[in-house]
Amino acid sequence: MKTCSILLFILCVGFSNLFSQPAGGKNVAGFYVLQDYDYFKTMLADIRRPAFHMRFYYDDAVRFSSLAVTGKHKFWDVSFGGFFPMLGYNFKVAPQPFGVAFFIEASAHMLLDFDTPSSDVINTDFRIGGGLAGRPLSQLKQLSLRYKFFHESTHIGDEYTLTAVADSAFRRYNVSYEAHELFVAFDHRARRPESLLDFVYLRLYAGGRRLNTGAFEDFKDKSALRSLKIKNKNESQLGGEFFLRGWLQPELEPDKINELVKRIIRPQYFMAAAEFYRRDQYAVAAPAKKWSYNVAAGLVYGNYFESKRTTKLLLNYYRGVNPHGQLRMYQISYLGVDFSVDF
Repeated sequence: MKTCSILLFILCVGFSNLFSQPAGGKNVAGFYVLQDYDYFKTMLADIRRPAFHMRFYYDDAVRFSSLAVTGKHKFWDVSFGGFFPMLGYNFKVAPQPFGVAFFIEASAHMLLDFDTPSSDVINTDFRIGGGLAGRPLSQLKQLSLRYKFFHESTHIGDEYTLTAVADSAFRRYNVSYEAHELFVAFDHRARRPESLLDFVYLRLYAGGRRLNTGAFEDFKDKSALRSLKIKNKNESQLGGEFFLRGWLQPELEPDKINELVKRIIRPQYFMAAAEFYRRDQYAVAAPAKKWSYNVAAGLVYGNYFESKRTTKLLLNYYRGVNPHGQLRMYQISYLGVDFSVDF
């Protein structure tokens, strides 16, 4: 399953640009392939959003890692991935598309500590899944839904492990599971935002997931007593997004430096997003449900609402359970800078 997940991830990422088609072209009623009609856009404050992004932040060193540098460490949290609609059906295309689509979603999420001797890879999580996304009712155009089944496999980094095993208290756990999740969203988009800082878009959503396991084995001692446990198999998540208009994207002409400067300093949107998670803090003896939250705000370059390439420069504040693999035994808190590219 792990090998299959990695191969599918590489395949999806490698061919995403070749097959992608913007929804800004002709809307098609009936069946279609390899088009994205944005029934349910990826959630921007989701700490596990499948996208090409990097996040820099300072925080306390991960337990068992090298303490060659005292105080706060510099972390690089980087992800690679995407959302790939494969086959869909539009019931209606005016005034906007209403339909349902089958999709594949794949991503890898890696955490590195730059204040260790070799900038250790601490952990990498791989996700692969698929499901259905839809905006089913023209009578209730604000409603969208998404169901997904996915596999997650997590891997502690070799460099981190070489340091950690020197401490007899260190354990490696096989944090691998499948999950079903379902989200519902309500959104509203302004018809013709014309001026700077006009309202553009608002979305509120909520959902949950059900894991297929409640414990993860210790690689050395596979007894239930030593396994890493979760409180229960259910997790919940809710959040929202808010967009204001920036500047229209200027045409880029090679001989006009001022147009290039405008592209850099004039974003097309200002956005803010927040998510609240009710998730497990793993433990061997007493796992617990904890609230975690993630808040992001900043600038969006490009036409985000036409399924075209966009870049985002955001400030990101996270507080709660560490989202990486077996590090979900610990809590973290940081203010970071996030740069992402969406295709």
